Amino acid sequence: MKKGLYDLLYKKYSLMMKDILGNDLMNQKAFSEYMQTELKGMSFFESREKGQISFLYYGAWEENGVNHYYVPTFGYYAEDEKSMVRLFQKWSGEIVDGVCEFSVNLYAKDNDCIRGFHMMQFGNMSEKCIKELEDNYSALEGFDIKVLYKEDIKSNWSEIWRATGSIIEHLKRAPVFYPADEFTEEIYNEFFMSEDLELIVAYKDNKIAGIIEWNKDENEFMHKKDDSVNVGEAFVYPEYRGTGLSEKLLRFSEKRALAKGYKYMWVEHGTANPNARGFWNKYFKTYSYELVRTIMR
Repeated sequence: MKKGLYDLLYKKYSLMMKDILGNDLMNQKAFSEYMQTELKGMSFFESREKGQISFLYYGAWEENGVNHYYVPTFGYYAEDEKSMVRLFQKWSGEIVDGVCEFSVNLYAKDNDCIRGFHMMQFGNMSEKCIKELEDNYSALEGFDIKVLYKEDIKSNWSEIWRATGSIIEHLKRAPVFYPADEFTEEIYNEFFMSEDLELIVAYKDNKIAGIIEWNKDENEFMHKKDDSVNVGEAFVYPEYRGTGLSEKLLRFSEKRALAKGYKYMWVEHGTANPNARGFWNKYFKTYSYELVRTIMR
């Protein structure tokens, strides 16, 4: 990577993430080393107009006759909406042939570029959020929240899958969500049995009332890779919603992650799900949006 381009990427990163990461913002040297690894093998496209440069790095692959293009959050630079729109128009004009699916990730605070892509008929698919861990857990009367270890997961699998399957069925019922056909019982069994994952379950009268999990998937903006963990699969049965159980599950998982030396927790969730947005965005700060569009020629 040319040093001048790296400087521009760092300029955008530090501007967009400073209020979220504070003192944990990567310095220029760390960011440069990170870029060299993460952008390795990606293609590059640039546009120069009136002394201004806009550019992006992207991954590309073909699958089942569809061309896929992916732009990571940290891999683009544009001064304003107009320059980003022109950059994309030139880029897409060169590469679009047949069916092309675009996934463009933008900083949540980059309002100009987000508006530009919305005007180009892109839609929001998901958002990534992060929070600094807190030890705010206290017990909730009537509920028993605990970690399920691997043997417990095996012996309680039918109940765990019933709760997890409820999340998937919720996605499948609404036409605005994706089909979620890839999320099978076998996939989730392997996922929950991973050594890098901790499953937390809330019981009410010896029956599962809700679940949440956290795992060691890294966050792309953490300088120290072991500083953060990923959280997800949060579910509470309808009869227990409004009791504060969802927050207690999250706080319990935070306490566990803190005790193991982690500092941040992050989550990615679909923007079409108002329940997910309402819950995660209450506790986490959004730092990135994924915008998608299919273009055919």
